[in-house]
Amino acid sequence: MVTDGILGGAIDTLDLTIVPEAIGSGIPLFAEAVPGPFVSSTSPRTPTERVAWSTTSVATDDTSIRTSDGRLPPMSTLVCFHAHPDDEAIATGGLMVRAAASGHRVILVCATRGELGEPEPGVLRNGEQLWERRMVELADAARILGAEPPRWLGYEDSGMEGEPTNDNPGCFWQADHDEATERLAAILTEVDADTLTIYDEHGGYGHPDHIRVHTVGLAAARAVGLDNVFESTIDRTGMASMMEDAEQSDRLEAGDLDVPEIDMETIGTPWDAIHYRLDVRSLVDAKKASMVAHRSQIGPDSWFLTMTPDEFAGAFGYECFNIPGALPNGGPVDVELLPGLE
Repeated sequence: MVTDGILGGAIDTLDLTIVPEAIGSGIPLFAEAVPGPFVSSTSPRTPTERVAWSTTSVATDDTSIRTSDGRLPPMSTLVCFHAHPDDEAIATGGLMVRAAASGHRVILVCATRGELGEPEPGVLRNGEQLWERRMVELADAARILGAEPPRWLGYEDSGMEGEPTNDNPGCFWQADHDEATERLAAILTEVDADTLTIYDEHGGYGHPDHIRVHTVGLAAARAVGLDNVFESTIDRTGMASMMEDAEQSDRLEAGDLDVPEIDMETIGTPWDAIHYRLDVRSLVDAKKASMVAHRSQIGPDSWFLTMTPDEFAGAFGYECFNIPGALPNGGPVDVELLPGLE
């Protein structure tokens, strides 16, 4: 379980047994991130290598998905493309854990290093830059979720919509779109991607970098001929209901629950327009552990970590995805994994 010590910041004591389907053993929680805009991987390249890697790097007791000799079957490759460190834990953490546990290769690509996040007081060491810490945190979260070491597109955080930082020539929002597309397409080709996740057309909640993940992701998928592209989105209808319950909560009145302000008119996608939904309630401990790994951004008093277990499962126990350009179909189809992960 996630202990009180972890929630208080001592993540080095994290008990990885809370991750029921996620990662292997013997891997230290913290590791130095490779500096610079691009982080390569020593991951396996051939199908044979990928199967061998999966049997030693991903822990699962589910014998039904293993071959007669105990190995996992040949894998597909899932690529999750995100804007900033910690987005992966919140939006696609359950999918990543389940894909890894099912024997698939999981690749995490991050557009920026999250330079403009607001660090929790006292987290950074003397002289440490936020981007340095966030690179390490993402590497730790990737291990918890069963992914390979993160790959980086090499752009800077653009900040929230309307901020002066949107005009920074080095930020993702100002990046040459074709160049960014080529960078992501090169990764998709290198890993032989089968399925790609991006964000919906308004980036979930309108963040410039999230919108760029959407447009660059679609363009890169087209460039390499990848058809299995899905937009991570938020269930607007469910979120509205959850926020209404939170506003009526006794814990809110007592000051024990910090509820963020959310524009319910624009966030995510209405229920009847969502195409796929994954029930990942059995994996919420892994999701929470990966959030805790981002301790520079998600402190013990944050909304994420002050929820009761039932509240957390209600907020993060489902992950929703859209098919780009597809019409609403009356509500999502419940699936274990996204198409392409066979």
